[in-house]
Amino acid sequence: MKTYHNLQQALENPEDVIALSLPKKSIRSLPDNIGTLKNVEKINLAYNNLKDLPASFAQLHKLKHLKLGSNNLHQVPAVLMQMPQLEFLNIRRNRLKALPETIHHITQLKTLIVYANQLNTLPESMAKLPCLHTIDLSENFDLSLFNVCKVMAKATQRFGLHIRRLHFHQLPDSFVKLQKLERLDVSDNGDIDLDHLIDLLLQMPQCTYLNLGNRHARIPKKLEKLSYLEGLTTAQVEENQHIDWSVFTQLKQLDLSYNRLREIPAWVLQLRHLEELKLRNNVLGKLPEKLLQFSKLRHLRFAQMGIRK
Repeated sequence: MKTYHNLQQALENPEDVIALSLPKKSIRSLPDNIGTLKNVEKINLAYNNLKDLPASFAQLHKLKHLKLGSNNLHQVPAVLMQMPQLEFLNIRRNRLKALPETIHHITQLKTLIVYANQLNTLPESMAKLPCLHTIDLSENFDLSLFNVCKVMAKATQRFGLHIRRLHFHQLPDSFVKLQKLERLDVSDNGDIDLDHLIDLLLQMPQCTYLNLGNRHARIPKKLEKLSYLEGLTTAQVEENQHIDWSVFTQLKQLDLSYNRLREIPAWVLQLRHLEELKLRNNVLGKLPEKLLQFSKLRHLRFAQMGIRK
């Protein structure tokens, strides 16, 4: 079995298709016999002109990973509610104004990406998704954060929330009710009140991963109170030397991309729990040998830098 990049060829060899990749093919609709791809596990239909999916799509019982971004969808295709085995659904950059109340029927859904749509609220049933791990609501400019807090406060599983580029100043006080929130991405909200955000997070010690992005010229010193963080993303280390970054001794994931660093800060070399380090788009001359000796480090990314071998 293999990945097919041509729909007709895939339909001629239905049992051989494990993945179907058809982005940017100007597809307006799918044929009914798409349901014959009994073994397909991944489908990429991004950047087409789809308005819906055929009923036969429900016959793809092994499909777990579906990309429908950048199409012409005004609603989530109803047939997906008949596919409880779906684990990953990317439906970004469409024209969705709402998610269906029956979305909890996709019982195995782990990742839901719906950024850059026109959502105002979330359905109450979102909190009933038993496996939901990641929700990306970024760039839904009319989204009510009060509603998000109300709905997701009822979640029973730990989850991560991406709310980039919503242009809000403050998170509502009810945000502290998200007691199952463990990862938060508020990057590219340049006017966000970081003092207030930190005060909220101090009441949510289960939230141990924070993405601040790169738009904050000055980060409050009280960030040090979140020394228990296990994941941190910031592009403002050099501009915030008033912060004692060495207090973040529990970090497992650290993203210092876009910091214009010329050398690895000394405090980074003391992070013995570090598993993932991202250093993209800096101007480092070389990586210190000490870093390469980290026993738990599994992922090291430093693309687009002038590193000498």
